[in-house]
Amino acid sequence: MTKILELVRILVSLMRDAGFLVFGALRVREFFYPDVIQPNRQYSTTKAARFFGVKRIDVVRMIVQGDLPAMKVNDYYRIMGIDIMKALGHDPKSLQDAGLADVNRT
Repeated sequence: MTKILELVRILVSLMRDAGFLVFGALRVREFFYPDVIQPNRQYSTTKAARFFGVKRIDVVRMIVQGDLPAMKVNDYYRIMGIDIMKALGHDPKSLQDAGLADVNRT
């Protein structure tokens, strides 16, 4: 049993070092480093709350008050990664220079 666990540990470290391996549609980087915000990805209020370090209800409150742009999909709010990055204080101009954002996006 310990040999199997050691083999799994070695395989996991090799996959992490390789930088890309697909488990379905999930990339290794996202699997091992889930706190990387993808600008063009939609996030749930729960995931956004993890990025902000607050409770989910606080994120919903931010959305309702208009402090955080979001869209409603089937009774659930979805927040774009770029909007999370902006709310965390990333400069929109530097995001545009890096090719990550459209500054004029509403």
